[in-house]
Amino acid sequence: MFTGPLRILFLSVCGVLFIAAGQVQADVPEKLKKELNSRLEKDQQERQEAKAKLLSDFDDALAKVRQNKRFTPEDRATLLASIELERATFDKTGCVPFSPVMRVAMQNYVGKVSSSDRRTMQVYDDVIRTLTNAKEDQAAAAYVRERAGVPLLIGRCRCQGANFDKGKQFHWYFYSDFTMNRFAEDYEVYPKYWVFKGDKIEVTNHAAHAPKEGFKDLYTFHDDGQMFEGRNQFGAVYVGHRAE
Repeated sequence: MFTGPLRILFLSVCGVLFIAAGQVQADVPEKLKKELNSRLEKDQQERQEAKAKLLSDFDDALAKVRQNKRFTPEDRATLLASIELERATFDKTGCVPFSPVMRVAMQNYVGKVSSSDRRTMQVYDDVIRTLTNAKEDQAAAAYVRERAGVPLLIGRCRCQGANFDKGKQFHWYFYSDFTMNRFAEDYEVYPKYWVFKGDKIEVTNHAAHAPKEGFKDLYTFHDDGQMFEGRNQFGAVYVGHRAE
């Protein structure tokens, strides 16, 4: 079985999350079994609806660029190619677009997925609480592991230090619940979070040597959505590329 980011992608594509729940749910009261199964099915449905909407948004963006007479032929061709690349990446891997032209559509997609997943994790919390109170610790632990697999992997970026930690390379893994690098095989498993900051993305990294508020890296993506630059509150600059 896959682990880490590949496990999340595998679960989201194949729907194994729903199947896995059935392996331990015999210890769960019947009412909660039905509620969890129903919620997992609904989550998959809502994810598919969100995906279909984002794919439609890609088509709309391509049409608008083709019709916009303000672009030079060269600029139009470049922008169309970047949107088509992001669309193909999303359709294949589930990793979202980061280009400015797709930012609103991407925010809407992440908002829908994160809201759906949050409702799913709340049901998991009810199940885990019930099992813990019943001293069914092994079953509770199994559901804790399943719950950790609910958020989708929605982006991978390869980073490198520019004026600080020059040459040092690492990866960022973005998840739909606004966490990052959730698993042991990810880079530096300290608490990490990401949020939208206007037209940028802010990463908070609570590494062992970070200040109390964490390192605050503000990332700006280029028009193609592939390259980016990040700068933290101490002036350290990082550059990188999407890793799909």
